[in-house]
Amino acid sequence: MADNPSFKHLALPLVLQGRPILGGGGNTSAITTRNRNNRELHGEYIKRRSAELSRFWKERQIDRVHLNLPTIETGVPILLEIDPSSDIDFLRGLGFEIVCEIEEGFIIVATDDIDFELLNKKTDVFISNIVSRCNSPAKIYALCEDTDRLSRILTSDLYSKWSSIDDDQVYLIDIGVSCCGNVELPKQPQKKSDEDYEHYADRLRKWRDKFTDAYIIWDELKIKRENIIESFVRAYNCEIVEFVDGSPGFVGLPDSFSARLRINGKCLRDLVQNFAYIFEASESEQINMGNIQSQLQPVIDDVTILSPSPTSPIICVIDSGIQEEHKYISPAILSHDSKSLVSFGSSVSDEVSEGGHGTRVAGAILYPREIPIHGTYELPCWVRNYKVLSSNNRMPMDLYPPKVISSVVEDYSRKTDPPTKIFNHSIGAGKACDLKHMSPWAAEIDLQSYENDVLFIGCVTINS
Repeated sequence: MADNPSFKHLALPLVLQGRPILGGGGNTSAITTRNRNNRELHGEYIKRRSAELSRFWKERQIDRVHLNLPTIETGVPILLEIDPSSDIDFLRGLGFEIVCEIEEGFIIVATDDIDFELLNKKTDVFISNIVSRCNSPAKIYALCEDTDRLSRILTSDLYSKWSSIDDDQVYLIDIGVSCCGNVELPKQPQKKSDEDYEHYADRLRKWRDKFTDAYIIWDELKIKRENIIESFVRAYNCEIVEFVDGSPGFVGLPDSFSARLRINGKCLRDLVQNFAYIFEASESEQINMGNIQSQLQPVIDDVTILSPSPTSPIICVIDSGIQEEHKYISPAILSHDSKSLVSFGSSVSDEVSEGGHGTRVAGAILYPREIPIHGTYELPCWVRNYKVLSSNNRMPMDLYPPKVISSVVEDYSRKTDPPTKIFNHSIGAGKACDLKHMSPWAAEIDLQSYENDVLFIGCVTINS
């Protein structure tokens, strides 16, 4: 940190260059040490639990065949408790694909090896202690029950009603799906102090080739898993509302995707219980900005409103539409760029009775301090109107918030000249996310901000 005695309350970072300091690799935990000292006891536990889980999944697969349920061509999911200080990559050497790291020590994995042959083989070597470096099984503390996995991938609201899910009722569900496989992206090489630039450039080129090859494998796996979900949902005569994929490029990696599904309870149960790569499932929440209490006041004044200067910034308002002809607002609206995603109407206007949220947000942007009633006022910025809330101030359920975010950036930052760099997004869900994972909505905002150098202005609700 920069040392400045005048600003002891403020930590100012220095820009440094060097290799990252990564977590893990510290002192061996007491439990791992105990497992190493009791190899036979711990090894037999792993073999017993793997046999029980193998029998459980084989019986479940047989039951699904007898019930004539759709085929799922994937592995089986397992919740593991492991040494929290270890590098989780050791699990790949035991035959597992890492689906999700949930919380300290708990990992969801998947495996096509339903007999756990590789795990048991490594465990036998661990027990015999002939190969002194085979200690990976000591880092596995527990192979958990499948009910424990469900409690961690379902949001608290959905888990609380899981036992009462109606087979025939239709649910709108958001899921997150991992696509990592067992492919690791190679780490970018660092230039050595005694290395010439030509040699380093050659190493960097080889790294990029390997990175691209791994990326392609990830992308193919993502497409395969999307296709599996599509065929599975179709077999239940249900529908996929929207897929949201990782954006292409070195930043937006296809290591996961999210989807909004309109499915019945029977499909929901089957998918969550048996599709190995789901790391989160939640019931879609209605985005509702509620009723607007105050009415728009009539304009009675002698003020002159001037348009922004040609070089003024452009702000996109993602909301309920805007009353674009309002005297105080119209000089700033780039009306030829206005767009509505509300499917049942093409109007970009704010159609909420007595004026909706979008018009008020635009007003707050254009008049951050006060509304003048006389004189001349030059508006500080241009406004693009992106309507996503209907006349009842709600987002239609067939609009998936992450897709809305990627679409608005695509429309106004990539395709439009001049581009928008600031997006006002003063809408949100009625409750906080579970904090088990970053929500797809928030993750998409972060991704678009990073990749496209744009800024999202959000809102925070504080409950008193």
